[in-house]
Amino acid sequence: MITEAWALEFAERWIAAWNSHDLERILEHYSDDFEMSSPLIVERMNVPWGMLRGKAAIRPYWAKSVAAKPPLKFELLAVHVGANRIAIVYRSVGRRFVVEVLTFNEAGVATHGAALYGDEVSEGFGHAVLTRWNNCRLISPTNEASWSEYHRIRRAVLFENRGEIGVYDPNHPSDREARNHAKVLMYGDECVGVVRIDFAGDNAYLRRVAIDGPWQRRGLGRALIRLAERFAREHGAQRIGSNVARDAVPFYEKCGYRVVAGTQYEGASVPMEKQLG
Repeated sequence: MITEAWALEFAERWIAAWNSHDLERILEHYSDDFEMSSPLIVERMNVPWGMLRGKAAIRPYWAKSVAAKPPLKFELLAVHVGANRIAIVYRSVGRRFVVEVLTFNEAGVATHGAALYGDEVSEGFGHAVLTRWNNCRLISPTNEASWSEYHRIRRAVLFENRGEIGVYDPNHPSDREARNHAKVLMYGDECVGVVRIDFAGDNAYLRRVAIDGPWQRRGLGRALIRLAERFAREHGAQRIGSNVARDAVPFYEKCGYRVVAGTQYEGASVPMEKQLG
């Protein structure tokens, strides 16, 4: 069965391949006998039933897409997961919404695909693995207001909500070290979460991950993790880890993290890691 973490990783790779306009890179995601259904096949290939079978038949159809003007650009909005298929929701050229449903074989290669087009995405479309994270971004606190929000969320979620009153230190020197990067998760204009991303060689570490109380259980924690991983990868990290609260272990497992093999751990946290390379 397809996991949420795998579906997210595939969708990001798939979107990146299309945005590269590299036809061979795109075709790597599909089996040789792949079947594709789309209303654009009727329009562009003059195939009344709207279906093509096999890479040889699909190649000229997609060649027209990657050569189109203005240049093709996809924006990932959400991913939905089934037993052996996923639905990738994205915004295409002209801000048109598309749902691409892909079915996979046991090797994780797409064997069937169907593209559905519309003017909007229904907010009630199943369970979104990825909240519209195009509205999310990680920023570095640079002024008194953003640092205040950074410390407020950390203090409330990670300390006071756990009964640790009056012990949080907003002036801890580690927050300002060059290898450590304090980040605030913005959702639109709202400060909704925090994380600190530390680096040691080609390893990155997530410290003090928190989503502000009113914004929890909306998929923003997953968006924060994905954006933190992207930041770590862009800065050369091959692996990323975190000491995870025991009650958060299932969440991190869904994000593709595993308990560090051979480690002995006691107390409230569990060491977990994920390969980024």
